[in-house]
Amino acid sequence: MVQWLTKNSIAVRDLSCALLRPGMRFSGIQRVTSQTREPARANSFMHLGAPPPEQWDVGVEIQTVDMQHGKVTGLMKAINVPNLPHTVVTCWDGEIVDFVNYMPLTDKWRATSSEDSRHWSMFTDVQSHPETWPAPLRGKRMPQVLEDCIFMRWKEMSFVNVRARETGLTIEGFYYVCMNRKTGAIDGVYFDPSTQPFQRLTLGVENSGRG
Repeated sequence: MVQWLTKNSIAVRDLSCALLRPGMRFSGIQRVTSQTREPARANSFMHLGAPPPEQWDVGVEIQTVDMQHGKVTGLMKAINVPNLPHTVVTCWDGEIVDFVNYMPLTDKWRATSSEDSRHWSMFTDVQSHPETWPAPLRGKRMPQVLEDCIFMRWKEMSFVNVRARETGLTIEGFYYVCMNRKTGAIDGVYFDPSTQPFQRLTLGVENSGRG
């Protein structure tokens, strides 16, 4: 159980999700949208010297979940990376936005409050309830209409099966992530001021996980 703070009392909300547990695998795509920002020097999971592809295949496996401390870790696989003959695997650390351990404001990784608001508001669930945003950025809990969502940040930490200098890939940014607790559908938006912006990650459940 995770405690969500309210103004005058402590409300307890169970953030556990049967689809967010060790061994769960998700698959889908990452794609570059038509929106751009200048200058753009590199792309997540993209070769620095290659023209950006429209999309590539991605797989994610959850390794650990610690709801008490708002932590989640996993592996991410980029498949069919341009100019590379093999799959690229990275490990990532995640933060669950529970308003106890982690808030919607990132306060690191070069993300400003305006970037936080901009990226969180790109998710369909948030866009369906525009009246709820950006109040949660400095609030004490998520609006009830968004409680079917688990909001997270995923930060890639290192390459697993390759060396960065061998690939020309960058993992300097991080993902804003929205997971539907009922379906397991995952929507992510990659952020790095030096990259082609608005790379969207779209994943669905691939298996039922361990346990």
